[in-house]
Amino acid sequence: MNKITNLKQAKLIVEYVGEDYQSKVIEYLDECYFYGTSSESEEQAEVVIKNIALEYAINLANTLYKDKFDELPRYLQRVWSIDATF
Repeated sequence: MNKITNLKQAKLIVEYVGEDYQSKVIEYLDECYFYGTSSESEEQAEVVIKNIALEYAINLANTLYKDKFDELPRYLQRVWSIDATF
């Protein structure tokens, strides 16, 4: 099995086979870093939130990919490794 490393792909997998609250967690974390920053400490906090969102989504998607593979659409069953990007 390939490992999911792409955030967009991870979000799709969570959306298709994850629980509603799991998609909401990712959505809320994404919203935390779209407001712009006015200070260095806010910028640093934004970087941490981005990393948390990325790690949560990718770890969850890899677990769901393994546990609920048969429930995924065929195009999501064909996963390849891509650098994680936003």
